[in-house]
Amino acid sequence: MNNLWPLYLLIITFPLSIAAQTIASTLVLLVLTWFVFRNRASGYIRERLEFLIRDFKLPLLLGFLLLAWLIVTSLINEKNPESAPFHFFVGSLPWLLLPAMVFFAYGSLTEESWGRLEKLGRYVVIVWALLALSQFIFGWQLDNFTITSDVPRPRGLYPHPLTLAYAALFIWPLAVSMVFYFPSKWSSWAWFLSGGVIIVLTQSRTVQAVALLILSWRLFLTWKGRTRVVVTLSAIGFLVAVMATDNFVSEKFRKTFSSEGVDRFSSYPDDRLAFWHVHALMISEKPILGHGVDLNTKYREPYYAALGLQDFPKKYEAHNMFLQIAAEGGLVGLGLFLGWLGWHFRRGFLVESSRFARETAIQTLVAFTLGGLTQNVFQDYEVRVGLTLFLVLLWLLPVRPRECSHRHG
Repeated sequence: MNNLWPLYLLIITFPLSIAAQTIASTLVLLVLTWFVFRNRASGYIRERLEFLIRDFKLPLLLGFLLLAWLIVTSLINEKNPESAPFHFFVGSLPWLLLPAMVFFAYGSLTEESWGRLEKLGRYVVIVWALLALSQFIFGWQLDNFTITSDVPRPRGLYPHPLTLAYAALFIWPLAVSMVFYFPSKWSSWAWFLSGGVIIVLTQSRTVQAVALLILSWRLFLTWKGRTRVVVTLSAIGFLVAVMATDNFVSEKFRKTFSSEGVDRFSSYPDDRLAFWHVHALMISEKPILGHGVDLNTKYREPYYAALGLQDFPKKYEAHNMFLQIAAEGGLVGLGLFLGWLGWHFRRGFLVESSRFARETAIQTLVAFTLGGLTQNVFQDYEVRVGLTLFLVLLWLLPVRPRECSHRHG
């Protein structure tokens, strides 16, 4: 398949609402399915299917088993509030199928095609950052196609600022790699500044810490000898200056480690620790099977009450994707997810197209994993769309032939 518009559509709709993302992913799946059906008798399709089964059967199998297991655990738990969790399965199908279908249709991309995708992504990210900046300055949001006033903390077209922050983690490793590998290109700085604006203005402490880690990692890999020392000391000095002065970044970090806290309603040092404690209790009750998906506040109330948090106003989900998966699918579900994630880490290490692509892929997976320690990023639909887009591109990158049965092409 030579036409790139299905990939364009996935990129353009990444910053948009769930409705737009759902329509786009469904349309792309239908179009790619039609393409495969139309060419079903060709040797090209048979060869591509052979490659797909040979090289991608493990992540496809693990992903399918994870979704199927979560449905089973939901159905056998009589207390689960969702009597028909199949909408969860349908909503997760793009994550499971899009990487495979895109690989089936394209196999690999030419350098020119990668350049065209980068160019489109660049302008999408610039517009995204300008949108976030306008929300920070003017304090607005889009609510049911109506512009209303909001706190000056950008959320883009997503329902919450944290969703935007964690979605931006899929931009940041690429933005950092661009500016270090191609510092003379204006497009590199467009990526870097746009991603930085979103991450700073959304004010997520975790995302900012992960972004700083990715940047520090890149500095360490790039600079050698005395230059590395000077750059490292400069970065530390800049960080100290930020934390020692009054600004909204330092304020949130200082409150995190003070008795005042940030929106704290429990006696825990951070309310996330209360969420984790509750979900650890849930896991201990059903360690193998789990409780199933779509657990609501009413379902979680007895577990909060068991810890003396019956009046706690934030009876939230785990805010940790690993604890959330373990609570929903038990250790079986968590094992399936970790196996799926580990396969993609391995593939990232095997990317052979360039050092730039390999390091960017690995750092994106690291950013996703670290971000998942304090948020349900896998369960967040909009963030999972970003994950799916990343997987689509990762599967199209060629890997070392001695580790893989073929070169894509």
